[in-house]
Amino acid sequence: MTTAVEQKVKSETQKIITFAKVEITTREGQKPKNKIEEIYTNNNESLSYDPEIIVIGNLIYYFRFPLRCKFEKQEGFYTIQSELLDIIGTGESEDEAENNFAQEFDFIYKRYNGLAESQLSERINFIKSVVNNMVIKVEEK
Repeated sequence: MTTAVEQKVKSETQKIITFAKVEITTREGQKPKNKIEEIYTNNNESLSYDPEIIVIGNLIYYFRFPLRCKFEKQEGFYTIQSELLDIIGTGESEDEAENNFAQEFDFIYKRYNGLAESQLSERINFIKSVVNNMVIKVEEK
């Protein structure tokens, strides 16, 4: 004969925040198709931001390939960071962060191209070279 002993097991609730990047494709007369591109399940809440053009003021920068950036939301602020170009855009909204990032890109494009290679450090010369190889054309609206 055995004695049954009641045991209380602690039940823990864990909250996990998950973000998904979804591509929505629509064709005339058809129902939209959704395709999950990426899923993020971590505390950093980061996504990717991959512009193929940047519009700032009356200028449009067209890229040869998408500029891979990290897009994060931390403590109510949004940041877009390109480690390759060493620039960050921030804002209280996604649009504000995108606009700030575009301003930063515009600044380095004009500033670095306005200076001779001898006036720039090796790192800045590398960034200038990457930017100039990435931008196909700059057009006014």
